[in-house]
Amino acid sequence: MKLFFFLLTTIFTSLAFAGDEKNASVDSSVLQNIKLSDNFKGFALEVSGGYQNTDSNGDSSPKIDGVSQTGIASSTGLTTSGFDDSDSIYAIGGSYNFSIDEKYLLGIGFDYNLNDIDVGTSKLTNHGPGGLTIDWNEYELKDLFSVYIKPQLVIDEDKLIYAKLGYVSADLSIISGDSEYVSSSNESMHGYTVGAGYKQAFSQSFFGFFEVNYTQFAEGSALANYKGLGPDYTVSSDVDIDFYAAKVGIGYQF
Repeated sequence: MKLFFFLLTTIFTSLAFAGDEKNASVDSSVLQNIKLSDNFKGFALEVSGGYQNTDSNGDSSPKIDGVSQTGIASSTGLTTSGFDDSDSIYAIGGSYNFSIDEKYLLGIGFDYNLNDIDVGTSKLTNHGPGGLTIDWNEYELKDLFSVYIKPQLVIDEDKLIYAKLGYVSADLSIISGDSEYVSSSNESMHGYTVGAGYKQAFSQSFFGFFEVNYTQFAEGSALANYKGLGPDYTVSSDVDIDFYAAKVGIGYQF
């Protein structure tokens, strides 16, 4: 009988120990999985630099003092053509990233461009005798910023990939080559931006990243007042802008 109780006690002890080992293994696995997303959650600040290529379509029928120049006469009217340009970009940003489960995070954040961005120079064609075409107005985007959401997928303890979807806004300014406009409406442009990127942690706090973005603005109308050697006038033109951008950066995770 004593032998029976000894064997029974041994069996129950072994089962209890095995159960504890299994629970410990599961708990360890859960903790490891949670740690993957925990490595990237919280507030982060970023600085970045890169390159932007802009494709713009200017109004083919510019208005001077409110009068369409192509409506004057088909043989003497003025028209403008589309334009594009490329420029360097420098930005700062911040985000807060929420851990959704062991491998997914959702971030909300903003980006702000530190420099004005050249988006191109329109061409002006005189359809009168000679048909002269010249560079006319230069366009710039100022105070470009975006707010976004950022779904993220953790690859391992120090790598993740992400997508971005956001709202973007900027002021559009007109500059006239050798002459200056005394004032400009700095038309506020609004649109959306989408992108994707890769993030690499270097330590518990520092990380690097690379991303590409596409941005599309709704059509806007830029207005400026000209004062030069000749008569003063006001020029307005509808502009449609979209661009691709690629950038690399570093950040600090709090």
